[in-house]
Amino acid sequence: MNRSEHFQSARDFLNAVSTLQTMPRQSQAISEMVWGATVAAMSAADPEHGVSHHFAPNQQWSFRQAAQRIADPHLTVSDLEGCLDNNQKVLHTYFYHGDVAMIFLQQSIDSGLDYVNKIITSAERSLP
Repeated sequence: MNRSEHFQSARDFLNAVSTLQTMPRQSQAISEMVWGATVAAMSAADPEHGVSHHFAPNQQWSFRQAAQRIADPHLTVSDLEGCLDNNQKVLHTYFYHGDVAMIFLQQSIDSGLDYVNKIITSAERSLP
């Protein structure tokens, strides 16, 4: 996929989140859709996407390298590391194990969506 296609995938995942939020008992699916949106948005925002390496979001070092390439005054490496901690370590893990308190889960989902929207904004600024 090229960067524009990843950008569209991120939007598609966010649309899926909106739909799932109208249904009962979909917190695990919502969590995974936020993680999917994160991966797609990171790929879209990465100015070196497809140049000489493949972004592997399941590997923290790969995520952090992409974060360094993406970082700008509006979205710092620290912000992106917070995104990784929340969206992968909390939400993606919750998809598999379902072991997060519901009140904390909703905060993590809200935070995750905020991170994704910031990454999408960064991607929009960097796409030709």
